[in-house]
Amino acid sequence: MENVEEPELDEEELRLIKEGIAGGSLKVFIWEEDAGDISDSEELKLVILKREDKKVIQNILRNEGQTPRVYRNMLFFLYPLESERLGFINALKRRIAYERIESGRNLSRRAKVKASRNPVMADLLLFRRRGLERQCS
Repeated sequence: MENVEEPELDEEELRLIKEGIAGGSLKVFIWEEDAGDISDSEELKLVILKREDKKVIQNILRNEGQTPRVYRNMLFFLYPLESERLGFINALKRRIAYERIESGRNLSRRAKVKASRNPVMADLLLFRRRGLERQCS
């Protein structure tokens, strides 16, 4: 899990967010902090922030770039609770690590040994090895 880098986490988190909001009726702005990029119209808008930032929220509510925002009541904000963020990040790291083990890519010998001590990971490695043996036969 310690080999999972921040950009990879961000990419996976963004993919999950997009997957979760697909087909909705709101215009969605993901991780947008620039008030000028969020239009001021009668259309309902959901602004998803990476973390709680009251200054950013106030700026978006009050302004559309350099002009005052007229349709303030058309904005909804969503951001994660800090108390739950760490658990989510750890679960995401674990998922990415399991997927790497399952695919067998980017694993050092040390990582494979460490993973094999975990019963779930040992099963994944065994499954992966059996699949490779069948392909080679």
